[in-house]
Amino acid sequence: MTNALAIIAIVVSVVALVGTWWQARSESRSAIAAEDSAVTSREAADHAREAVEQSKRSAESGERNAIAAEESVKHADRSAKAAESATEIARVSADASHVSAKAAADLLRVELDREHNLLAPKVGGQWSLEPRSTSPHVKVLTYTFSLDRPYVILATAAAVNGNGQTVCSVSSTGSSTTSTYRVHVEDWARDREASGYRKLILRFWPPLAEEGRARPWTCRCGVQLDQGDHAGHWDVDVDVVPPESRRVVVMR
Repeated sequence: MTNALAIIAIVVSVVALVGTWWQARSESRSAIAAEDSAVTSREAADHAREAVEQSKRSAESGERNAIAAEESVKHADRSAKAAESATEIARVSADASHVSAKAAADLLRVELDREHNLLAPKVGGQWSLEPRSTSPHVKVLTYTFSLDRPYVILATAAAVNGNGQTVCSVSSTGSSTTSTYRVHVEDWARDREASGYRKLILRFWPPLAEEGRARPWTCRCGVQLDQGDHAGHWDVDVDVVPPESRRVVVMR
């Protein structure tokens, strides 16, 4: 009986011990789980704080970027205004240059026209009856004039009846400072009273360049320099009159 009670007591003790151990183990696992949960919570909190800090840094960066963008806009606006100002200055400068160029061109044109007029031949000749060099007994109606520089000359005489023009021969003599020209218009019979021509037309050009040398002088006005079929560089009309009559010279 006593042994049976002892065995029962031992079994009860063992069961109690096992229950205590199991409870202790369960509590240990709960503690470990609680600790893991706490660690996870701490990590989550740390991540949350890091996220908050990252958000703050992003916000600060965004604010800085916004400020920088605003400054960029202001700078672009200033640059645009500076470009507009530079464009206006360039336009004004271009207008001024155009006006200056036109004024310079106008002044040059005035100067060239003045030079053209100064170089024009000053014809003030005389009509005479001169003996023909090959037949001294034959008289030739001749217009003689002197100029202070050499010219290329083409002379034609316009008929009284208006039927065209006749080319007249021109001879010249002279020095380095003066050239004398004789224009032979027509033979003049002893009993003749009037000429068959009404007008002597003199066309002038600057002298031609000699071989290997430049023109002795020239005119820079822009009008044709070389002899042509029509108008000369300068044209002079002289009324054809007998030697006893008054002469008339008209510059064209």
